Amino acid sequence: MKAVTQKTDNRITCKHCGKQKRVKSSKAVYCGDACKNAARYARANGLEAKREVKGKNSAFMFWMAKECRRAGTLQILEGHTVESLGQLYGVYKFNSRANTRGGHTEKFHLCHLSPVAGEKTIGKLTAANLVVAQASANQSWGNKDMNVGECISKDALEYKYAVESDAPLAALSARIITYIGRAVFAEFVKVSKVKSAEFVELQHWFEENEIFVKDIHKQSTKKLKELKAAYLKDNVTSIIKKPYRSPLGGMTAVEVYAHELARFNADPAAVKLVKRLAGLVGEGETFADIYLEVPAVTERAIERICFDWLHGAVDNLHLAIYKLIHVHIRKAA
Repeated sequence: MKAVTQKTDNRITCKHCGKQKRVKSSKAVYCGDACKNAARYARANGLEAKREVKGKNSAFMFWMAKECRRAGTLQILEGHTVESLGQLYGVYKFNSRANTRGGHTEKFHLCHLSPVAGEKTIGKLTAANLVVAQASANQSWGNKDMNVGECISKDALEYKYAVESDAPLAALSARIITYIGRAVFAEFVKVSKVKSAEFVELQHWFEENEIFVKDIHKQSTKKLKELKAAYLKDNVTSIIKKPYRSPLGGMTAVEVYAHELARFNADPAAVKLVKRLAGLVGEGETFADIYLEVPAVTERAIERICFDWLHGAVDNLHLAIYKLIHVHIRKAA
């Protein structure tokens, strides 16, 4: 009788992109030729090291380091790939966007769904475990755990990944890069176009002084430093094409919740109602088509319903919102 040989499942984590893939040889370190060649090119041209430095000095990295100090471990970053880091960076940037200075005074937090310090678990630092929501609601929510989001068991924590609450951010940033994987981190910085903290500070300086710089997001840190120095020295008009107009204003809570509900695949009918409240016009619609006005107290109640649904405390989002809003829909019609 012929013996049956079982195939070995050679699944590896690619050293370049961080994704898990099945390969022919268990000795492989890259998932394919594309990643292998990209990694070789980056090493040969010193690009990997440059990207690592840029990412290490970014505001995003400082935020991740502070979150690791808060959690007491690097393991909240467990399993990240280039793609998942990009998703986390997207949530981080949206929170910054929501808190942009404008006509609204609402403050927003990056809220954990599975809490940072649960009874038996620690919430992970992933896009799937974070939601942008009102700071006031987040503070009143406290440390409740509704079994949503992503977490790791405290029993799985390893001492070698422990982080002291007063760990220096620079040293901690280096540990984070090593934990994630240097090649994965460098590729993430490239793909997501991560900017250094100095660049962000310069960008804010131009905004606060109402100085317009064409395509500011495409400028290098060096170029912005030169423009700032020139402005301070001569108050030159050569870099001021027109009065600065920030394309991004402050966001309302319903605008933020409309975005987050869609990101977490909420009932489309419920998302549409929240978008109507926010005055967000969809394709083929006009403002007159979607305009819906409700009393301030009703809008606040709907904002809380949105927050509670995102945290797993409301089952039927559409029904909960519709109960408060249906009278005003009829009036609008």
